[in-house]
Amino acid sequence: MAIFPQFNIDTSNTLPSNSNVKELGRVFLFDFNEKKFVLNDGKMVEATYEQKIKMWVEQLIRTEFEKFEIYKDTDFGLEIIKFIGRRDIPVGVINSEVKRQISEKIIMHPHIEGIENFATERKNNQIIISFDVLLINENSLPMEVTMNV
Repeated sequence: MAIFPQFNIDTSNTLPSNSNVKELGRVFLFDFNEKKFVLNDGKMVEATYEQKIKMWVEQLIRTEFEKFEIYKDTDFGLEIIKFIGRRDIPVGVINSEVKRQISEKIIMHPHIEGIENFATERKNNQIIISFDVLLINENSLPMEVTMNV
């Protein structure tokens, strides 16, 4: 019988102990498809570590670069809106440019090291962007963002 209680704590989602990266603050879950915060019994639901990362990435992809005053001079957002409806640029070039922009901007987040397995798919009036987000804790998160074009 131990004097102190013993706990089995899952540390797979925590930061490396030698990391100088700040912990993520309090973030509430947002549903980008419904365009509203997720509520449970009338209260906003707090996001998990993975949900915080996914929401930041989705916000990055959905935000048009330099369009909103709050993001001016922050380098946040992508310039992919200029490719919508363009038939004079090959699809491969557009996909390559979208991948480049995401790869460059995503590492602005202190908990993200990069992306892999990047793919895009066009369906009707939508583009589906999917990839794996590589985190500093050596985990990866599957990411998929569907946007109307």
